[in-house]
Amino acid sequence: MDQQSLDFRVCLLMINGDLNVEGMNDAASETFNGPPEELHEIHCHKLLHGSDMPCDFCKIQSLKSGKENDFTYSFAKEGLIFDCRLSRMTGPVDKPKYIYLIERRSGSPEGSDMQKDRERELIRSRQKAEEADRLKTAFLTNMSHEIRTPMNAIIGFSELLSNPEITQEEISSYTRIIKSRCNHLLQIVNDILDISKIEANQIELKEIHVNLNHLFDDLYMYYAQKVIDEKKFRINLNVEKPQENAGNVIMVDELRLRQIIGNLLDNAVKFTREGKIEFGYRFIEDRVLIYVSDTGIGIAEEKHGNIFERFSQIDTSLVRQFGGNGLGLAICKAFVELMGGKIWLESKVGEGSTFLFTLPRKNGQQDQPEEEKPQEIRNFNWKGKKILLVEDDRSSARFMHELLKLTHVEMAFAYTASEALEIFTGDQHFHLVLMDIQLPDRNGLDLARLFKGYNRTVPIIAQTAYAMEGDNIKCIQAGCDDYISKPLNISDLFLKLDRFLST
Repeated sequence: MDQQSLDFRVCLLMINGDLNVEGMNDAASETFNGPPEELHEIHCHKLLHGSDMPCDFCKIQSLKSGKENDFTYSFAKEGLIFDCRLSRMTGPVDKPKYIYLIERRSGSPEGSDMQKDRERELIRSRQKAEEADRLKTAFLTNMSHEIRTPMNAIIGFSELLSNPEITQEEISSYTRIIKSRCNHLLQIVNDILDISKIEANQIELKEIHVNLNHLFDDLYMYYAQKVIDEKKFRINLNVEKPQENAGNVIMVDELRLRQIIGNLLDNAVKFTREGKIEFGYRFIEDRVLIYVSDTGIGIAEEKHGNIFERFSQIDTSLVRQFGGNGLGLAICKAFVELMGGKIWLESKVGEGSTFLFTLPRKNGQQDQPEEEKPQEIRNFNWKGKKILLVEDDRSSARFMHELLKLTHVEMAFAYTASEALEIFTGDQHFHLVLMDIQLPDRNGLDLARLFKGYNRTVPIIAQTAYAMEGDNIKCIQAGCDDYISKPLNISDLFLKLDRFLST
């Protein structure tokens, strides 16, 4: 059969309950001569026929009421034939969604083989769209749960702290819980940012000399404590590693490697009630093999194929026993492959799981000096020094005031760029400026450039909640002398301030 006679295109439209377009594939965008954002919310029949009138009003109403699941029809336009299938998807009764599959083809007759090819393509397109919508809905539902659960604890225990009758022991306990839940929320945000950067191809590796034995010792100490904190006393945690001085220093992105192993260990602790968790590494020719093994619930074989897909989880039902946002393994896979490696799993239900991945063995230098650890917060005294804090969020400004008043530093506050510029130019006797980047009336980086134009000697530390790759470079290029991301690490903040205020 002539290949050209098989020239047809399957267009896919995602339709809401009002039959307006919510999304489409590339074929539909090209067929209807417009990018998705321009065709968004257009009535599907206006897009096809140039009119808001449905082709068959009775069938549309039957579809909306749920009496019918789908219907098909054909029409000709501009020398082309369009075969259409409008199908109702699974969704809330009050907010139905539909898939519109439209096959664009020439007006020439076609044989039965071509018809079967078209039907198979339609079925594949529909299944793919339904799966994508199912995963998105499950992810959003789960993400709401994952965010609201720690927020409930944060808000609840914050209110309990206002009770004047609570003891100091209770205050300490509530504070630990609030801090733990805040860290949980921060991890969710970091996972979402990582997935966004992965999709945008904005991840840059920063390889350094890493002693794997030291890294695995650090991880062992952390997760040994985690097992105790979660009261899983029936779990034995073991680490396997080669002997010291066995060429265990390699060139690798330590942050990403630690993140990969940490995600796998988090899952092992989460899904294991008793037995053993073991992790380690060994060298195989020119590669390093790293693994995390547990005796937990295991993963069914039919789930192995998509367990590394984003938003995928073993159990997506509302009665899941285990939390999680479904991003951890997708992030692991992306980072491993970005570093030139491969990741896979071996698992059976009820027998536990073993996740393994390999990385290229890029040998580093032996006996590298350990990186100097940050100093602990000490009693800083910056009496006689003056700081201008430019911060539009008043709660953050209040926190900074309470934090720094113990240092006896004098502070001035500005909540907008215009207010900050007026204060700075009216009294230039500041020893330092803490500059928020997101301001309501002006970009903080532009404001930093203006400050440096008035007085280049006053150091500026930029602080931002964006914390994306390259933000620190943008801040330095704008004239800032240093950079710190929110939520603030208090120790890092004090050390940065002391660097400029102690001179």
